Amino acid sequence: MRFFTYTLLIMLATTFFPTISTAEDSSLDNQPLLIGHQKAVEMALGNNKLVYAAERMVSAARAEGKAQYAPFLPQLSTTYSYTRLDSAPFMSVDMGNGPTEMPMGTEDNYNWSFQFVFPIYAGGAKKAVKKMIQINEKIARNNLDIARRGIAYGAVQAYYGVLSARRLVDVRTASLEFITEAHRNAQLMQREGFFHASDVLQMDVAKGRAQMDLRAAQDIEHTAVMSFCQILGLDVDSNLQTLEPDKPSRDVELDRLDVVELALRQNGEIQEMNLQIDMLSKRLQMVKSGKRPSLNFISQYSNEGDTFKVSGNGLGGDPNAFSATLQLSWPIYDSKKISSEIKQLEESVAALEIQRTDIKQKLEISINKSLDDYFRALDNIDVTSENLKSATENLRILNERFNEGLERTTNLLEGETLLAAAKLEYNQSIYDSYRELAKLAMESGFESTDEFYKTLLSK
Repeated sequence: MRFFTYTLLIMLATTFFPTISTAEDSSLDNQPLLIGHQKAVEMALGNNKLVYAAERMVSAARAEGKAQYAPFLPQLSTTYSYTRLDSAPFMSVDMGNGPTEMPMGTEDNYNWSFQFVFPIYAGGAKKAVKKMIQINEKIARNNLDIARRGIAYGAVQAYYGVLSARRLVDVRTASLEFITEAHRNAQLMQREGFFHASDVLQMDVAKGRAQMDLRAAQDIEHTAVMSFCQILGLDVDSNLQTLEPDKPSRDVELDRLDVVELALRQNGEIQEMNLQIDMLSKRLQMVKSGKRPSLNFISQYSNEGDTFKVSGNGLGGDPNAFSATLQLSWPIYDSKKISSEIKQLEESVAALEIQRTDIKQKLEISINKSLDDYFRALDNIDVTSENLKSATENLRILNERFNEGLERTTNLLEGETLLAAAKLEYNQSIYDSYRELAKLAMESGFESTDEFYKTLLSK
């Protein structure tokens, strides 16, 4: 599946479409709002306008279907007309006494008619159009599903983006506090003659860098929170408290072949191609029906007169007329119009089938890559956990030696930098595992990872 399609969808959702500001009354009085992974997805799907727009398109497709099918249903129409002649019509009659003008009407002529048309047989077009209407609604619903999955995935990415930014702020804050304390100790050690002035100057520089790093991390957090609030449909100044996820369990192993098979069956882009091919196939049937005869029953009633009430012309005779017609139409020669349309549709179906094969191949590659990324993220959790333990112990030893005047300032700063990186890498490996799982779920045609897991386990 083309991943950039969903990336673009997420960008549109968070940038160009204003979100509905409702949802949580707690955001109005700036009370803390606890949000976890699943809560973020639910709020995004409930508040984002892209989902609302896609739902309206489903209704539009349903209404369009009724309009397309209407010509194959009985039709009743009425017409009222008025005609004014420059002179009353007459007929010249010679009865032996010379020509005599016999009036045949008046200058005013009114007509009121009703027509009833009942299509009896349309050569198969009626059945084809009915199928096309159903497919068109399925296409709209599939687009809705794609939009919902894109929004859900965007919410997950934004949620873990906020968590990453906040952990970065935590790490930078801890680093600044550690370096500030070490700077204070270095000044004391210098006064006692254990450290050179250069050691204190190095701490000055390190403290300044730590302050700049913290401000940069705070800016990143602010931007991440604003984007997150937008996709959730909240005010950007909402007081959000994101819940830290648990370490992912490895009790359930994902089978590579099962995931690929599920994705090929459920993926929204492949579903869209299947529906488009079905649509063209039904349209092909409808075009072919143009070579077959069609049969309609037509009944017409009209009343003519010389007053607006259409009450007759005062000349005698019945002003009412009624007719019933069976109309059989059979095209004989159309300069190859239908044959050309059939050829065009057949070629279009063949082209879409080639595109569908290409999409399936690319999806299989993408799913395997996402699985590799997910498994690697899980493995990285164990690796970064051990690295964090080692970095923590290393800094503890360096700090003790530094306070005793036995360790250089640069070594202590390198140890602190190593620990900060280890903390970030450990948290990021957890977040990446959830992100990659969400990506797998989206590519496989699911809104949530829970639904994705349940479907796999039910096989």
